Amino acid sequence: MWRDIVFCTIIIIVIVIVDFFIQDYIKNSAEEMTLKLNDLKKEVLSSEENTINEVKIEEVRKNWEERYKVLASVIEHDELEKVEKNLTGIYSALESKEQSEAISELDESMFILKHIKDKYSFKIENIF
Repeated sequence: MWRDIVFCTIIIIVIVIVDFFIQDYIKNSAEEMTLKLNDLKKEVLSSEENTINEVKIEEVRKNWEERYKVLASVIEHDELEKVEKNLTGIYSALESKEQSEAISELDESMFILKHIKDKYSFKIENIF
């Protein structure tokens, strides 16, 4: 009897600890991607001839690909597909020199990332 209680308690503690690490990773990933997208947005807004630094775009793309591999194992794929769709829209809008479309996609991507961060954070409203 006691052995079962101790075993169940240990399992619950391990699950809670792993969950805190996962939440931290999701939060850090969303914040880092939001910062990179915000930097890209500032560059899009400040560019006069619609010439965006390709290095900045490639940095955002690489960062997302690295984060996506881990996030796909812990987050609903629908949420990640929304971000992926918007990032693709950003890249294509920047390639076709459509500044307003790129900014719209950037804002939507940052909103979805904020939503993901809030949705997977440990809050009382997320429990119930």
